[in-house]
Amino acid sequence: MELKIRAFILQYIVPALAVTFLLLLFIIIRLERDSASYLRMGDDYARRGEKAEAFFYWKMAIQMYVPFSAMPREAAGRLLAAGEEAEKKGNDVEALRAYNYLRSGLLATRHIWQPMPEMTRAAEDRLTSLAPPAERDRQAALLRVRHGTAAAGIPLILVGTLGWPVSMAYLLREWKRGGNIWRWQRFLLPVVFLLSLISGALVS
Repeated sequence: MELKIRAFILQYIVPALAVTFLLLLFIIIRLERDSASYLRMGDDYARRGEKAEAFFYWKMAIQMYVPFSAMPREAAGRLLAAGEEAEKKGNDVEALRAYNYLRSGLLATRHIWQPMPEMTRAAEDRLTSLAPPAERDRQAALLRVRHGTAAAGIPLILVGTLGWPVSMAYLLREWKRGGNIWRWQRFLLPVVFLLSLISGALVS
Protein backbone atom coordinates (compact mmCIF):
# COMPACT_ATOMS: atom_id res chain seq x y z
CA MET A 1 0.00 0.00 0.00
CA GLU A 2 2.80 2.37 0.91
CA LEU A 3 4.58 1.59 -2.37
CA LYS A 4 1.42 2.44 -4.32
CA ILE A 5 1.04 5.74 -2.49
CA ARG A 6 4.69 6.58 -3.09
CA ALA A 7 4.42 5.68 -6.77
CA PHE A 8 1.29 7.81 -7.13
CA ILE A 9 3.03 10.77 -5.52
CA LEU A 10 6.11 10.45 -7.72
CA GLN A 11 4.19 9.90 -10.93
CA TYR A 12 1.36 12.39 -10.55
CA ILE A 13 1.59 14.74 -7.57
CA VAL A 14 5.23 15.73 -8.12
CA PRO A 15 4.76 16.59 -11.83
CA ALA A 16 1.61 18.57 -11.01
CA LEU A 17 3.47 20.51 -8.32
CA ALA A 18 6.36 21.06 -10.73
CA VAL A 19 3.99 22.52 -13.33
CA THR A 20 2.43 24.73 -10.65
CA PHE A 21 5.87 25.89 -9.49
CA LEU A 22 6.98 26.75 -13.03
CA LEU A 23 3.75 28.66 -13.63
CA LEU A 24 4.22 30.64 -10.40
CA LEU A 25 7.87 31.29 -11.28
CA PHE A 26 6.85 32.69 -14.67
CA ILE A 27 4.26 34.96 -13.02
CA ILE A 28 6.77 36.18 -10.41
CA ILE A 29 9.41 36.99 -13.03
CA ARG A 30 6.86 38.83 -15.15
CA LEU A 31 5.55 40.85 -12.18
CA GLU A 32 9.08 41.73 -11.07
CA ARG A 33 10.02 42.90 -14.54
CA ASP A 34 6.84 44.95 -14.95
CA SER A 35 7.25 46.52 -11.50
CA ALA A 36 10.79 47.64 -12.33
CA SER A 37 9.62 49.04 -15.67
CA TYR A 38 6.73 51.01 -14.12
CA LEU A 39 8.97 52.35 -11.35
CA ARG A 40 11.49 53.57 -13.94
CA MET A 41 8.75 55.20 -16.02
CA GLY A 42 7.37 56.96 -12.93
CA ASP A 43 10.84 58.28 -12.10
CA ASP A 44 11.27 59.55 -15.66
CA TYR A 45 7.98 61.46 -15.53
CA ALA A 46 8.83 62.84 -12.07
CA ARG A 47 12.14 64.22 -13.37
CA ARG A 48 10.19 66.00 -16.12
CA GLY A 49 7.81 67.47 -13.57
CA GLU A 50 4.79 65.49 -14.82
CA LYS A 51 3.48 64.48 -11.41
CA ALA A 52 0.13 62.96 -12.45
CA GLU A 53 1.83 60.51 -14.82
CA ALA A 54 4.53 59.74 -12.25
CA PHE A 55 1.90 58.96 -9.61
CA PHE A 56 0.07 56.63 -12.00
CA TYR A 57 3.15 54.58 -12.90
CA TRP A 58 4.30 54.38 -9.28
CA LYS A 59 0.87 53.01 -8.42
CA MET A 60 1.22 50.43 -11.19
CA ALA A 61 4.63 49.43 -9.80
CA ILE A 62 2.99 48.79 -6.41
CA GLN A 63 0.27 46.66 -8.01
CA MET A 64 2.92 44.34 -9.52
CA TYR A 65 3.69 43.28 -5.95
CA VAL A 66 5.85 40.22 -5.29
CA PRO A 67 6.90 39.29 -1.73
CA PHE A 68 10.46 40.42 -0.92
CA SER A 69 10.63 42.62 -4.02
CA ALA A 70 12.10 46.09 -3.42
CA MET A 71 10.39 47.86 -6.34
CA PRO A 72 6.81 48.08 -4.95
CA ARG A 73 8.11 49.39 -1.63
CA GLU A 74 10.24 51.99 -3.40
CA ALA A 75 7.24 53.11 -5.45
CA ALA A 76 5.10 53.36 -2.30
CA GLY A 77 7.81 55.40 -0.62
CA ARG A 78 7.94 57.78 -3.58
CA LEU A 79 4.17 58.34 -3.48
CA LEU A 80 4.21 58.94 0.27
CA ALA A 81 7.12 61.36 -0.03
CA ALA A 82 5.41 63.18 -2.92
CA GLY A 83 2.25 63.59 -0.85
CA GLU A 84 4.18 64.90 2.14
CA GLU A 85 6.09 67.34 -0.06
CA ALA A 86 2.83 68.60 -1.61
CA GLU A 87 1.36 69.07 1.88
CA LYS A 88 4.35 71.18 2.96
CA LYS A 89 3.81 73.38 -0.12
CA GLY A 90 0.11 73.74 0.70
CA ASN A 91 -0.96 71.83 -2.42
CA ASP A 92 -3.69 69.67 -0.89
CA VAL A 93 -5.05 68.59 -4.28
CA GLU A 94 -1.74 67.04 -5.32
CA ALA A 95 -1.26 65.54 -1.85
CA LEU A 96 -4.69 63.91 -2.01
CA ARG A 97 -3.91 62.53 -5.46
CA ALA A 98 -0.62 61.01 -4.25
CA TYR A 99 -2.19 59.44 -1.15
CA ASN A 100 -5.15 58.11 -3.13
CA TYR A 101 -2.82 56.48 -5.66
CA LEU A 102 -0.76 55.03 -2.79
CA ARG A 103 -3.81 53.61 -1.01
CA SER A 104 -5.45 52.20 -4.14
CA GLY A 105 -2.18 50.63 -5.27
CA LEU A 106 -1.67 48.96 -1.91
CA LEU A 107 -5.26 47.74 -1.59
CA ALA A 108 -4.97 46.14 -5.04
CA THR A 109 -2.23 43.88 -3.63
CA ARG A 110 -4.31 42.65 -0.67
CA HIS A 111 -5.18 38.95 -0.68
CA ILE A 112 -4.74 36.77 2.39
CA TRP A 113 -2.70 39.54 4.00
CA GLN A 114 -2.05 43.22 3.34
CA PRO A 115 1.48 43.94 2.13
CA MET A 116 3.14 47.06 3.57
CA PRO A 117 0.41 47.69 6.17
CA GLU A 118 2.30 50.66 7.62
CA MET A 119 2.13 52.41 4.23
CA THR A 120 -1.60 51.69 3.98
CA ARG A 121 -2.21 53.16 7.44
CA ALA A 122 -0.11 56.22 6.63
CA ALA A 123 -2.05 56.87 3.40
CA GLU A 124 -5.43 56.42 5.09
CA ASP A 125 -4.43 58.69 7.99
CA ARG A 126 -3.31 61.43 5.61
CA LEU A 127 -6.46 61.09 3.51
CA THR A 128 -8.59 61.32 6.63
CA SER A 129 -6.85 64.50 7.75
CA LEU A 130 -7.06 66.15 4.32
CA ALA A 131 -10.47 65.05 3.03
CA PRO A 132 -13.66 67.05 3.71
CA PRO A 133 -16.08 65.40 6.20
CA ALA A 134 -18.43 64.03 3.52
CA GLU A 135 -15.58 62.55 1.51
CA ARG A 136 -14.04 61.16 4.71
CA ASP A 137 -17.29 59.30 5.52
CA ARG A 138 -17.48 57.92 1.98
CA GLN A 139 -13.92 56.61 2.16
CA ALA A 140 -14.59 54.99 5.54
CA ALA A 141 -17.65 53.20 4.10
CA LEU A 142 -15.66 51.98 1.09
CA LEU A 143 -12.91 50.73 3.38
CA ARG A 144 -15.39 48.70 5.45
CA VAL A 145 -16.72 47.08 2.26
CA ARG A 146 -13.20 46.37 1.12
CA HIS A 147 -12.29 44.61 4.37
CA GLY A 148 -15.43 42.45 4.10
CA THR A 149 -14.80 41.32 0.53
CA ALA A 150 -11.14 40.60 1.33
CA ALA A 151 -12.18 38.17 4.06
CA ALA A 152 -14.63 36.48 1.68
CA GLY A 153 -11.87 35.87 -0.88
CA ILE A 154 -9.59 33.93 1.47
CA PRO A 155 -11.54 30.60 1.31
CA LEU A 156 -11.68 30.80 -2.49
CA ILE A 157 -7.91 31.30 -2.68
CA LEU A 158 -7.25 28.37 -0.31
CA VAL A 159 -9.60 26.04 -2.20
CA GLY A 160 -8.03 26.98 -5.53
CA THR A 161 -4.46 26.69 -4.24
CA LEU A 162 -5.04 23.22 -2.77
CA GLY A 163 -7.38 21.85 -5.42
CA TRP A 164 -5.64 22.89 -8.63
CA PRO A 165 -2.45 20.78 -8.19
CA VAL A 166 -4.53 17.75 -7.13
CA SER A 167 -6.84 18.06 -10.14
CA MET A 168 -3.83 18.46 -12.43
CA ALA A 169 -2.32 15.30 -10.91
CA TYR A 170 -5.54 13.45 -11.78
CA LEU A 171 -5.34 14.79 -15.35
CA LEU A 172 -1.72 13.65 -15.66
CA ARG A 173 -2.64 10.20 -14.38
CA GLU A 174 -5.33 9.83 -17.03
CA TRP A 175 -2.89 11.01 -19.71
CA LYS A 176 -0.23 8.50 -18.67
CA ARG A 177 -2.83 5.74 -18.67
CA GLY A 178 -3.60 6.57 -22.28
CA GLY A 179 -7.04 8.00 -21.53
CA ASN A 180 -8.71 10.67 -23.60
CA ILE A 181 -7.80 13.79 -21.62
CA TRP A 182 -9.33 16.13 -24.22
CA ARG A 183 -12.88 15.42 -23.11
CA TRP A 184 -14.32 18.49 -21.42
CA GLN A 185 -15.15 16.49 -18.27
CA ARG A 186 -11.43 15.89 -17.70
CA PHE A 187 -10.75 19.62 -17.56
CA LEU A 188 -13.75 20.50 -15.43
CA LEU A 189 -12.08 20.22 -12.01
CA PRO A 190 -8.82 22.03 -12.96
CA VAL A 191 -10.85 24.86 -14.51
CA VAL A 192 -13.15 25.11 -11.47
CA PHE A 193 -10.22 25.28 -9.04
CA LEU A 194 -8.36 27.77 -11.23
CA LEU A 195 -11.46 29.96 -11.40
CA SER A 196 -11.77 29.69 -7.62
CA LEU A 197 -8.21 30.94 -7.24
CA ILE A 198 -8.74 33.81 -9.68
CA SER A 199 -12.09 34.76 -8.13
CA GLY A 200 -10.57 34.81 -4.67
CA ALA A 201 -7.76 37.05 -5.90
CA LEU A 202 -10.21 39.45 -7.57
CA VAL A 203 -12.57 39.56 -4.58
CA SER A 204 -9.68 40.13 -2.18
